[in-house]
Amino acid sequence: MNSQRTTILGLFVLAVLAVLAYFTLFLTDFALFAERPTLRVRFAETNGLREGDSVLVAGMRWGRVKSLVFDPQAPTDARITVTASLNEPLPLRTGFSISIRDATLLGGRNLWIDPGPPSGELVPLDQVLYGTVARNPIEALGVLVSDAEKPLKSILESLDAVFADVRAGKGTVGRLLVDERMAEDLATAVASASRT
Repeated sequence: MNSQRTTILGLFVLAVLAVLAYFTLFLTDFALFAERPTLRVRFAETNGLREGDSVLVAGMRWGRVKSLVFDPQAPTDARITVTASLNEPLPLRTGFSISIRDATLLGGRNLWIDPGPPSGELVPLDQVLYGTVARNPIEALGVLVSDAEKPLKSILESLDAVFADVRAGKGTVGRLLVDERMAEDLATAVASASRT
């Protein structure tokens, strides 16, 4: 009975190790001996991008962010170098774009690459690449509200002036509210129309 329990325990440990090996080797972009192509892109900021975040090419997972290096001596638009480890080589063409985007509204970032139109010329491999940071949706909403503040204030001031005129008895609606005789005439006309 004791040797049977030992055998079952040993098989259980082997099964756990096999599952762990599967997740390590196949689901984490692990390559034992293969040399993976890399892509270096310079950014002014990374907006929370981290090592291990996904690299997406036209929405398809194409690799992972390998490293981020901050260089305080570099120009502002190139002070952070992001190195991405790609699953396979990626030819970039004139018109390409590289940006850091939000993975979801709840957080997380992706390195998003649009390789450019097929008709564009190939970008030389030694060219320095620059990327941008896409605006956070919540931040964009804040900017939209901020931009709409002045027009909205103008509309509210205009409405306030209209209501002030109505309260003062100016205009037809204002006279209806203030002049009792005009209000009675309107009530009589409405009653007459409903009888007709």
